[in-house]
Amino acid sequence: MNEVEDGPRNSNAHGRGHHRSVLADAVIALLIAAPLVAAAAVAAAMVPIVWRAVSEVIAVNHTVSPRECATIVSDKERLACFDQYALGLMKPPARGAFAPAGAFGQSHMNSSGK
Repeated sequence: MNEVEDGPRNSNAHGRGHHRSVLADAVIALLIAAPLVAAAAVAAAMVPIVWRAVSEVIAVNHTVSPRECATIVSDKERLACFDQYALGLMKPPARGAFAPAGAFGQSHMNSSGK
């Protein structure tokens, strides 16, 4: 067998070559690119959420504990430590935790409980 008798190795046995159209190539490229673009968009949307969560965890780890404050000998420094601890407790929780009662169809209860 030589190439002269059989033709080029990549040709079809019937002499017709198999070529994809430009449209088919574009559709294949779109099918590959679309999920990659969607994954990148989701990852980009998650960055601020993850950043905030990590920032809050780091901030919580740096708070002062009452035990640490109790070990301080100086009255002024000990009271300042407890003040810092109390300020950490007053930090509001994540967004939406202090929703008004009317937001969920609840009304304010009067003094009789009705």
